[in-house]
Amino acid sequence: MNNILYTQNESATKSNTIVVDGVSYNDMNTGVAQEAFRFVNKKSSLKGDYVRILDILKRMRKVESQNLQFKKDDDGVFIKACFKEKDELGRKMPFLYYCKTDNMLDACKQLLASAKDMNRTCFENDIKALLNISKYVAAGVSISLIILILIIWKM
Repeated sequence: MNNILYTQNESATKSNTIVVDGVSYNDMNTGVAQEAFRFVNKKSSLKGDYVRILDILKRMRKVESQNLQFKKDDDGVFIKACFKEKDELGRKMPFLYYCKTDNMLDACKQLLASAKDMNRTCFENDIKALLNISKYVAAGVSISLIILILIIWKM
């Protein structure tokens, strides 16, 4: 399983969809679909990376998905967010995505391609935030160091 996309569908009467390495499944009770579903659910329950920075970006409205989180580890990249499309009740449709890569750019490109195959659209701000997270971290560290230097200098 190199690429997994699990998403809610437009209607509560339709089964949710999971796409594993390009193959779509609506029944997650057996085989590859069940294994993939358990895997992304487990990833979803783990604490994401850079939680505080993402929370700040959410408060600043720099990201659209209020549930945006990601986890990058030895297994690959996990992303949780919402698509632009809404369900029959007007709610943004959430998704869980996993890609077996250590490169965030590759993961985002593959997510966008998988979403397009399902006629779904990711929020551009969410993708930009994920791609630029290291810049936000560097900016936060730089600002903290400048403040620390100013405090020490004023003493």
